Amino acid sequence: MGDVICTVPVLRRLRMTYPDAEIQVSGGFADVFAYNPYTGGISTDSEQYRVDLDLAYERRPQMHVIDAYMEESFGDTGAGWDKSTWLHREHRWKCAPSTVLIHAARSWPNRTFDSGFWDTLAAALIARRFNVTFVGNGMDYGGPRSLGCDSAVGALSLHQTAGLIADAALIVGSDSGLLHVAGTTQTPIVGLYTCARAAYRIPFRPHVIGIDAKIECAGCLQHAPVPTTSYSCNRGDNECIRKISPEEVLQAITTLVQS
Repeated sequence: MGDVICTVPVLRRLRMTYPDAEIQVSGGFADVFAYNPYTGGISTDSEQYRVDLDLAYERRPQMHVIDAYMEESFGDTGAGWDKSTWLHREHRWKCAPSTVLIHAARSWPNRTFDSGFWDTLAAALIARRFNVTFVGNGMDYGGPRSLGCDSAVGALSLHQTAGLIADAALIVGSDSGLLHVAGTTQTPIVGLYTCARAAYRIPFRPHVIGIDAKIECAGCLQHAPVPTTSYSCNRGDNECIRKISPEEVLQAITTLVQS
């Protein structure tokens, strides 16, 4: 889903370059393109132009995902073009202005932080008078209810989740598609990065802090054989997920909400 959202700058550039073209998309996560302002249209030219972005980023692990899509589509990384993303939003679940959203994603083992990590962070946020709501899909961690956290995990559609994020004070999460959903809003983001470096995944917009694991092998995905669609720790211990502390994340959150 996150990689699909990152195709939006390509669609925008196509629309601006060929304003009268019919632009169609195919593939998974079709909801990403609902109400998209860059697709559709009526072609005035019979010429067909097809771009296949499947594995474009996976073949370029030392590039930001949007840059990789630009290069695959146009032969350059899109310097000077708008690289912001866009997603339709709907509002079903309203949250208080002091709400911090947590996405405790269940992903590859070297990107999945355990429940104790998120519980410690949630407790620290509640002690500082933030409301805490966990978001995600049905497999993601829903948070410690004993602390008074809310959970919207598995309860909202993609567009409703985007609307909830837009209302929140901040969202924090590990490297996942939901951080790209957050990137379509103006809500501050704290992203946690282990096998992939923040520089290659973080949303292109202000008010974002990416925290890379403090370990010499952080970002190891960029050295893996390409294309890589799944990946496991070369060390065999997933130590990188223990090299980001809840205290470090809390400091980043404090920095953003006070700015």
